Amino acid sequence: MKLDANQIDDWEWEIKPSVGWFDFSFKKILNHTDLIWSLTKRDLQSSHKQTVLGNFWLIFQPLITTIVYTLVFANIIKVSTDGMPPLLFYLTGNMLWSFFADSMFGSLYTFRTNAHILSKVYFPRIILPLSSVLVQAYKLGVNLLFFIVAVLFYQFFTIWEVSFNLNLIAIPFLLAFVALYALALGSFSFILTTKYKDLENIIQLVMRLYMFVTPVFYPVSLVSKELSWAFWFNPLTAIFESFRACYSSSEFWTMELYISLGSITVFSMIALLIFRKFESKFIEVL
Repeated sequence: MKLDANQIDDWEWEIKPSVGWFDFSFKKILNHTDLIWSLTKRDLQSSHKQTVLGNFWLIFQPLITTIVYTLVFANIIKVSTDGMPPLLFYLTGNMLWSFFADSMFGSLYTFRTNAHILSKVYFPRIILPLSSVLVQAYKLGVNLLFFIVAVLFYQFFTIWEVSFNLNLIAIPFLLAFVALYALALGSFSFILTTKYKDLENIIQLVMRLYMFVTPVFYPVSLVSKELSWAFWFNPLTAIFESFRACYSSSEFWTMELYISLGSITVFSMIALLIFRKFESKFIEVL
């Protein structure tokens, strides 16, 4: 039986996606906690599957990178570390940067890696980058244990003393904002690269350059006053410097840190809202 035009337009029920700019529900994400943990566990198990060193890679890789930084920047180039032991200084920078960069790229590429899942079942798409960040958070936790051992070694076996103060309670919040920044930046970057594939190469280049304007292997005190504003414009600068100040006598950049955390919050809200708005369209181009 054929329907005329008036009958076709006169529906009692109409099913359509209701995706608005502010249609972002944390409740939907919490309802899929089992899926989040399953994806996280799967990625953790596959990351070191069929490897010789296994989970030891979690410590071996940052340790070797830190030793290279120490040899090159502390002994050859003789970059100042503001009185901190070079090994701790570079270990902190390498640990934080690896967490940020790996979380960001994990959030960017997770959609292509899990494209076969996206086409079969619906769930909030933000779960994929969130699980990628949780994988990196686990790796960061292992690195933090190694970092604590290194700090205690310097405390009890060298003349350098750890400055235990109330700033230590800020460390979990600093790491949480690094994770939020990486999650938002990676998800937003994916939206851009779905339409313009060559942007992926540009993003990789920008991330390599981004490391040089972040105090990974040098303190902000070495930056000239004429250029210091550009470095403080980077929200990671205050986080890296404040993290080091949590266990040393370095200055805790309170005002700069508030501005940094505020800018990360605003950017993340905008980026995640844009991602939510266009998440239903990127499956077609994967």
